[in-house]
Amino acid sequence: MKQFEFKGDHRRAFIYDLFKSWHKTLLEYEKVMFKDQELPYYYIERTNIGLLSASALKIGAHPIEEYSASRGKGAKRYAGRADLWIRHKNGQTFDFEAKQKWVSLDSKKVADTVKPVLLEAIKAVKGLTDRSDFSVGIVFVIPYVTKSAKIHFASFRNQILNYDSYGADFVAIHFCDEKIWKAAQFEKIFYPCIAIVGKYI
Repeated sequence: MKQFEFKGDHRRAFIYDLFKSWHKTLLEYEKVMFKDQELPYYYIERTNIGLLSASALKIGAHPIEEYSASRGKGAKRYAGRADLWIRHKNGQTFDFEAKQKWVSLDSKKVADTVKPVLLEAIKAVKGLTDRSDFSVGIVFVIPYVTKSAKIHFASFRNQILNYDSYGADFVAIHFCDEKIWKAAQFEKIFYPCIAIVGKYI
């Protein structure tokens, strides 16, 4: 099984480069954190935004996280924050609004679980008053499995790669090395991979 897969809209070449870099960033963190039996993507949404931001720097882009941003329009305009802004080295700019969702690796309803969360991310990015050249709603999808369960990746992989089923434009998946994720169990639960699904606005 490949450790990285990307499927979907390649019209914005930067997106593929960004998520390929994200995969490489996770590999580096996993090797460093292995001795502490930790995983970089196990934590909260904010942590995963930070890892994506670090990945942008590695390919020559310039990110800003959790910055002040105006939301809404007219009388309904208010001061808020945005998750991630990235300027590509070619001058193009990208907004990312992110959500995070844990899902059982054995789930037969991955699309039903992911779709409403992706809609929340889409709503958040649409709410920005001043948007960049490209705006993207994303969801960090983190599968989990109990230590006692049989581990089958095929069903989750096939469901998450079927990005049309939950209204996304692309999906990137990172599979952790088995030796690492099996060492990093949290209360007898394993987290063997992470996916990012996204929708262009």
